[in-house]
Amino acid sequence: MNNGDGIREEIEAVLGGRTTTQWLEELHAADILATEVVDYRAVLASEQARANGYIRRMQHPTAGDIAVSGSPISLNGELPGEAAPPPEHGQQTEEVLLELGYTWEEIASLRETEAI
Repeated sequence: MNNGDGIREEIEAVLGGRTTTQWLEELHAADILATEVVDYRAVLASEQARANGYIRRMQHPTAGDIAVSGSPISLNGELPGEAAPPPEHGQQTEEVLLELGYTWEEIASLRETEAI
């Protein structure tokens, strides 16, 4: 039996009587750890998210200055280094093929036949 709609209506009837700020004040007063659930726009605008390194700026070779998500992991309180764009399409093809054991002659042949 699915009572999802009925449960949702009951929750909205109780929670809808107060604002998010009012609920957070009451929860915090009761020593309950709680925070507002926010959307992506709010996270991108958050000074705290930037201070924590969750949102970082990066120079992309074609898109210019863009915001990207940072790593939520820090080591000894240190954030990872500067954000860098991913490699361009095909940028590391030769490097990968060499690591796989291809010779320069084989790589050249693959290029001639437009396999890569």
